[in-house]
Amino acid sequence: MLSRRIGAAAGSDQQNPPVTGCCVTSVTEPSAQKKRGRGGAALIFSRAVPNVPPVKYSALILALLFSALAPAYAEGKKVVLFAMLLEETPVQLADGAKWLMDKGDAFPVLQFKDQQTVLVLQLAGTQFLVPAKNVRVLEEDEVTDEVMAAYRRNVVNYLEGKVKKWRAAAKGKSEE
Repeated sequence: MLSRRIGAAAGSDQQNPPVTGCCVTSVTEPSAQKKRGRGGAALIFSRAVPNVPPVKYSALILALLFSALAPAYAEGKKVVLFAMLLEETPVQLADGAKWLMDKGDAFPVLQFKDQQTVLVLQLAGTQFLVPAKNVRVLEEDEVTDEVMAAYRRNVVNYLEGKVKKWRAAAKGKSEE
């Protein structure tokens, strides 16, 4: 709805207060009359969108969200979940290798699948699936230097096995 002057004629000297509409305000000012070169009302466009509470409070919501997440990023450390195997578990790695994982070995958790009944664990650059009943997710303080050393040994064993396999494949090709 546009606003309009009420009362005096367009060229009169009487000053009427502006009447505001939804988006446009009508004002009669001497400066506006000079700019236009004739008498009459000048239109001043005000905000086109009324105050909407979600827009109004979005900055506050974002600030609260970032402040809640700040402690995890403030220390500059990465949070990684580890899961410890509760029993010896035969697994097939994503690259096709079959391993028997020992009881007590711990691996980083990549994700939960099938309504958290299966965990995807990581070994070096590959991954494998384990039933959730065979593992226990470790708390942050339970991931000790011994747990990390055992994981690193498993990674070294896996990588050495891959290197031997590649070398054997390379010798087989070069002899042919």
